[in-house]
Amino acid sequence: MTSLYISDAGKKQYIMKTLLKLMLLSMPILLFNCSKSDDDGGGSGGEAQATATINRNGTNQNFNATNFSGFYDANRITLNFSEYNSSTTETVSFLLNLARSESEVSGATYTIGDSHNGQVTYASIQFTDTAELFTSVDGSITIDSFDSGSVENTLLLSGSFDIELQREGVTVTTTGHFDNLPIPIN
Repeated sequence: MTSLYISDAGKKQYIMKTLLKLMLLSMPILLFNCSKSDDDGGGSGGEAQATATINRNGTNQNFNATNFSGFYDANRITLNFSEYNSSTTETVSFLLNLARSESEVSGATYTIGDSHNGQVTYASIQFTDTAELFTSVDGSITIDSFDSGSVENTLLLSGSFDIELQREGVTVTTTGHFDNLPIPIN
């Protein structure tokens, strides 16, 4: 019987290809989903927002998301948010994938690289001006609140992140937070 062995480099390549596919598939959702202009504040939950500071090439770049989308099921929570800068025509897109454990509670921290139920916690940032996709190598994402009572069939997530990402030896770091991101409950 022949055993199937995948090297660490092969696993990394598989994960990178999967991240790229997820990013490309989520872009249309990001571009045509909920934006601040059509958000009524989500009842008592408040307005959706995501902000971050991205250190890219030694320069800090402030990020304020204008588009939000997400996915929630028994195995994962996926958050997508992006910002389009009309003066530079650049879009910066974040993808945060959280591998769900048995139950979430406010204050749960997801560590990059942890896996549960066949899903891996990871993050990526894509810059359209240079077509660069950076993937996470270290860091964490903390969920401060899971609010499922304010908006029917919607989970409002709030939390923070501190992540290190790389692409071809170039490192990008980012810290930020998100508040009341609307995720449909499937």
